[in-house]
Amino acid sequence: MDFLIFLLASWIMGRIEGRTIADYGLPGRRMFGGQFWQGVLLGLASITGLLVAMRVVGVFYFGGIALHGA
Repeated sequence: MDFLIFLLASWIMGRIEGRTIADYGLPGRRMFGGQFWQGVLLGLASITGLLVAMRVVGVFYFGGIALHGA
């Protein structure tokens, strides 16, 4: 919801200033370009490294899957 509010506000300001949404850092064509996937990989590596370090220290446990019922 926050993103939609930001998008609406950017669209309104763009209309007033005569700019496009891409001028505010939201490019439609290059949305999933190289930098996006680089950020995805870096984010996944970071959270994985954090969880592994926490497991080594003993403050986090990769528990089993909790299933309910039969």
